[in-house]
Amino acid sequence: MSIESKERKLPVGTFWEKGMRHRADPLRRALTGTEEKMMAKIRRIHKITDEKFLNMYILEGEKKTGAPMRYQLASRARSVEDLKMKSQKADADAVIIYALYAGEDAFDSKGEAACQNLRRSPDLRVVMVRQYRAAVDDFVYELPAGLVDPGETMRQAAVRETFEETGLKLEILDVDPIFERARFTTIGMTDENNGIVYGYACGLPSNANEEDSEEIEVILADRDRVREILAKGKVSMPTAYQLMHFLREGDPFAFLE
Repeated sequence: MSIESKERKLPVGTFWEKGMRHRADPLRRALTGTEEKMMAKIRRIHKITDEKFLNMYILEGEKKTGAPMRYQLASRARSVEDLKMKSQKADADAVIIYALYAGEDAFDSKGEAACQNLRRSPDLRVVMVRQYRAAVDDFVYELPAGLVDPGETMRQAAVRETFEETGLKLEILDVDPIFERARFTTIGMTDENNGIVYGYACGLPSNANEEDSEEIEVILADRDRVREILAKGKVSMPTAYQLMHFLREGDPFAFLE
């Protein structure tokens, strides 16, 4: 057995032993994580809008075959230099908040017993919003979320946005950074990336602090309501993913440990 086959635990009689290494290359790359070096080349970038929150860019260049390429990109960047491909920054453009409702009174998120009791309560509820979205001209179920303002950290933005959208006070959990790390949302059309924070929210729901451009209904959903929303409602993908954790019996934050 060859070294490559032994390292990857490929069975006898695979491509390696049959002398068909050229056919096994894709498999080897998939197993080892070897990255392709050949890629398209972007030669020119044209900014075609000048808006505050979202702009359109045209990318021109060549595909990996050498054929011409033209690509449309939506971005939070205000200039070409601020595009992720230019700045190489990994900071979150926006933050999503996955919070469990801890009741009307102030909640001590440092109290382990109180947190465990809440997370295992049969009456547990998750904080959600039902928000009008012009892109679909309809209301969409989401977790609270919003843009990170200049000078803010992602966590500061999470506390502010939770209060603005729901009227609730957010207590953020300390988790492994891999769970909070900002990641691309819809990379086929935008370089926007979102981070996520986890925590507990307390107080009385209110939308008195929402912006005049927002139409938001605060929802404190139990598992039955969440299941109905996932089955019948219009739901954003990041929200749906987290709600699947919430539906799981037991501790909905267990995956963070």
